[in-house]
Parts: sequence; C-alpha cells; structure tokens
Amino acid sequence: MKVVNGDFTKNKPEELTLLSKIERATAKITEEVGNNAHGTFILLTETDGAITMSSDLGAEDFNFLLDTVKLNALITATIATE
Repeated sequence: MKVVNGDFTKNKPEELTLLSKIERATAKITEEVGNNAHGTFILLTETDGAITMSSDLGAEDFNFLLDTVKLNALITATIATE
C-alpha cells in the first residue's frame, strides 16, 4: 500500500479549500502513475464533522479495500522502524 502525501503542511489546513487539497493529491497520483492509469478509488472527506465516502467500487470490494487499508495502517503503526 502506498500513501500519497499531499504536502499540505506548508499552509495551515484551514487556508486550503477541500477541493484544492484533493487536486494536489490527484496531481501527486498523476505524477506517480501517469494520466492513463486504470484503477479504482475510495475518497474520504470530512467537512463540518460529516464524513463523505465516494467510490467506484461495489459494496463488497469497497469493504474489502477499506478493511485492507485499515489493517495495513494498524500494522504499519505498530512495527517499530529503525
């Protein structure tokens, strides 16, 4: 699993709009895989305490991918890096 860092730390988070953050993240993905790459996506956003999830996956694949990401994040966070 690869995590795309949108490099949002240069400005305070509230100074950037949600759309500009998403555009930066998609620009990073485009740099890494190109314009013509095919794949699936899950987009999670939080605005005013409400979480919105968007995806092109069916429910079963969506849940599997989301669980895989959560498990990978938990495992990565618990393994000490040297």
